[in-house]
Formats: sequence, C-alpha cells, structure tokens
Amino acid sequence: MDWFPRINRWSIAGVHIAGAMLASAQAAAAPRFRPTPEYAPTATVLLSADLFAADYHAKELVEAIVAAGARVAVATNAPQSPTELAMALRAQGISSRSSAMVSSLHVPHGNIWMRDYAPLVAINTKQQLHFFDLIYDDPATKLNDRVPQELGQLLSVPVTALALALDGGNFLTNGDLCFSSSTDAPASKDAALRNSLANMGCRETIVFTAPPHVHLDMWAKIVNDHQVLVNELDERTMAVAGKIYGHIPPELQELRDSLNQKAAEWAHYLEVKRLPMPLPYRGAFRTYSNAVLVNGHAIVPSYQRFGWNYDSYPDAELASYYAEKVRKIYESLGFNVQTVNADGLIYNGGAFHCVTAQLPKRRAAPSIDINQRRKGH
Repeated sequence: MDWFPRINRWSIAGVHIAGAMLASAQAAAAPRFRPTPEYAPTATVLLSADLFAADYHAKELVEAIVAAGARVAVATNAPQSPTELAMALRAQGISSRSSAMVSSLHVPHGNIWMRDYAPLVAINTKQQLHFFDLIYDDPATKLNDRVPQELGQLLSVPVTALALALDGGNFLTNGDLCFSSSTDAPASKDAALRNSLANMGCRETIVFTAPPHVHLDMWAKIVNDHQVLVNELDERTMAVAGKIYGHIPPELQELRDSLNQKAAEWAHYLEVKRLPMPLPYRGAFRTYSNAVLVNGHAIVPSYQRFGWNYDSYPDAELASYYAEKVRKIYESLGFNVQTVNADGLIYNGGAFHCVTAQLPKRRAAPSIDINQRRKGH
C-alpha cells in the first residue's frame, strides 16, 4: 500500500563533528534501518512549487512522474486549497488525468533543490518508513533545514536528527553501501560521516575525495543493486573539443582524468558503466546522470540550447549522438526512458535528481549482505 496520504494541505557541506560520533559498531552488527535506494518502488515524488515559477519544464516533469506510476506532492510556501491547486495545475497545462495524482503540502522552504534538504529515507525492520534529518548547511536558506521535521509531522513519519551537515545530492545508496564525496575530508570528518550514516543502516560508507563535481549525483547514478553509471568525456566528445578550441583545454583533460579515476574507484564496489557527458559550457556542468528513477522509468535530462535559449552549445553537432547513446544505456538496464528539457535547470546548477525527493512505497526490497555487493570479495 502506498503510504503517502492524499492530503492537500550547491555547495558541498562538511561534516559537523560535535555530536556525530555515534555507535557504528552496533549499527553495523544489527541495523535497525535500511536506507532506501532511489530505484526502489516509489509512491510519491516531492517537488517545490517554485519549479513552476520559471521555465524549468515542470509540467513535463510532473507528467513523466505520473506516467511512471507515482504521485506528485508539490511543496508550497502558503496553504493551498484543492480548488486553488486544481486551478494552478490547469494554468500550467497539466492534464486533468495527471492533476488527479498531484497533491500540495504546506512546507515552507527556500529554493527548488528539494533533494538537498529533504530527509533521507530508510525502512525499519517492521517495514515502516523513517526519516533522517541532516543539517542543511546554507546560511542563506535556514528555512530548508526545518523541512524534514515539517514533513515528518505532516506525514506522521518518525524523524531522527543526525548531527551531520550533508546535502542530499551528495548521497547515493544501493541500500547497503552508501556513497558521498568531499573536496576536503580529513580522517576525523570521514569517521563522523561514516558513524552517523551507520545509524540509518549504511553497512559501509565510501567517501570519494577530490571529486569532479562537489555533488555526487552530478557525475554518478546508482541504477540497481550492483551497477553504477559514471560520466565520461569520451573520444568523440574530446575530438569535437579539439576541433572547437584548436587544442584540448587543460581543465577539460583534468576533468576527463578525474572522471576516469573515479570510475576506477567505483569499480571496487559496483559494476561500472560509462555515461557520455557533453562538454561543460559557461559553468554549466551538463550531465545525464542527474536523472530521476521512478518505478522502472528513467526521467533523463535533455539539452537543446544554453540556458533559456541564449545560444547554441559548442558541441551541438553531438546532440543526437548523446541522446541515442544515453537512451540505449538506460534502456539496456531495463528502464523506460522519458527525456525532459533541463537547459534552464542546468544553467542554475542542477537537473532532475536535484529538484526531486522520493518517498518509497511501504514494502522495501529485502537487504542483501554487503559481501555480495563488493566485487572481488
């Protein structure tokens, strides 16, 4: 049964040490929780109402989520009646069929990046949902730091606060292994992170240092219990870069080397498949890993013109190559692929994984022993 009640009502963060050293040995020996992988059956996807305020293609995103068999909960900064919600959805051009699967939640918040400040979700030994509240370490948006507690109260889901400053976009899991990254992670910070996450059921936490992007979800995507996609600047992309610039810019070669190195590190834990990555442009880190997986559907970003139709991407000639290759990769993994334009979102620093937070169905997949995850063990 879906648990969500049908009611209407970028920067990487460091680890906060004080209070974070918890009993990891006990958690590892007898975990009370299992963190929910993104690809687990999804009941509801949370979005910010602010997504509809600019041309972020929120309509297409909502329609794709509903087509994947999930409900949509739109977080609003003011109470909204069912009539007001229906009128707002109609004004956005969302079909009546899809609108029937959309609810609103009065959850005050400060930006569209729902993944970063929404709670991490786990299932307990009784197959019940449990929220974990991290510290959203952004002084400009302290309002967002209260979102997990607000959601827990609204949805009658227990919430455990962790003294851990970590953006949700910098956390990936397959239900046993948990992954994060840090630009500067001394041993004490690593230990605090691992010990904190052990309390939400992470059997082991891997921290990638010196990442190619400060948020893990911008360059990697765990797609099932055993496989991960990692971005790649492939030979065809590099050849176009050489033609455009007359040489390979050092920063581009450094990015390529970093992605290759991290792919090798991922391979110690999961089978790696490489995902083509377009050339970064004017600070926009275009990526196809920042998709969202909903009930066997992959809602994947597409890119046509920079920002809000400002100009063409330098590697525009590769657009169809990227689209076809990315689709084949996701389809080969069993996903039904739906592409939605993300030019406006990526201009502001993220894509669909960044602006969504998933609430799973009550029934979760059984845990698999960690030793079955690790290649070569």
